[in-house]
Amino acid sequence: MVAVDQSNKNLRLYKVKIYTNKLLSSLQSVLKEKQCTLSLICADDITLWGDPSVLTQIITNLVMNSIIHGFESSNTRNITIEMTSSGQFLLLNYIDSGSGIKDEDREKIFEPFFTTKRNKGNSGLGMHIVSTW
Repeated sequence: MVAVDQSNKNLRLYKVKIYTNKLLSSLQSVLKEKQCTLSLICADDITLWGDPSVLTQIITNLVMNSIIHGFESSNTRNITIEMTSSGQFLLLNYIDSGSGIKDEDREKIFEPFFTTKRNKGNSGLGMHIVSTW
């Protein structure tokens, strides 16, 4: 009951593009350090009712996965996030220019605690969290 009360506490109506731009500005230092270009494509009028921290977690995990895994051996580091609305849903299309996912890892990436970087301190929860939202 307490968990439900706490999760309802942050519900609000928010403009997706404004919120996402603020989030992306907080990631600028790591993007700049890794020489990564990020583009956001999102209409100004898309609004969501919900807890915006969910969107924060999803985008942060996707961006960090690109930086940690996808761009490890890549000189071209581009990310495009495209968000559109369809009825009551937000559609998020995330594209990076990274190395991709090995075939043998594709079916496991959403499993909790699966990571190819365990020896570097990664928990393997990033993509699992993304998939549960």
